[in-house]
Order: sequence, then structure tokens, then C-alpha cells
Amino acid sequence: MPDIACDTWISGTKANGVCRGTAREETYRVKAVCRMGNGAGTFTKYGPWRGVGLPDYSSADCGATVLSASIQFRV
Repeated sequence: MPDIACDTWISGTKANGVCRGTAREETYRVKAVCRMGNGAGTFTKYGPWRGVGLPDYSSADCGATVLSASIQFRV
């Protein structure tokens, strides 16, 4: 398994994620679990796919409260 380190952070209504490592062929995206504006439930948003080690990060805008941020890898 390649050596990959990922970080996620929440900034306002956005969930962000970045992965660094040596596996340039691996791709990832951020997954955000968001609270509906009326508080009636949750929904999920995904950021764009990014390559591991590239300078860009993946970001998903909930437009509401972000409950959690995680990383998904493309299989």
C-alpha cells in the first residue's frame, strides 16, 4: 500500500480535504455530511476528484452547517 497522508478541515460551510504521498495514480475527493438549513435532516456533498500529491485540494460547499468531512478514494 502506498504511503498516503490525508487531512480534512471545515471552513464555514465548506468541507476541504487534501492527500499527499507517493501514489500519484491514486485519486481522492472530500465527502461532506451537511445539515439541512431547516434542521430536518442531512445530505451529502462531494468535492471534485483530485490526484494525490498535487497542489490542489478537494472542496465541497454545503451552503449550510457541515457535520463531518472525510476522504474517499477512487477504486
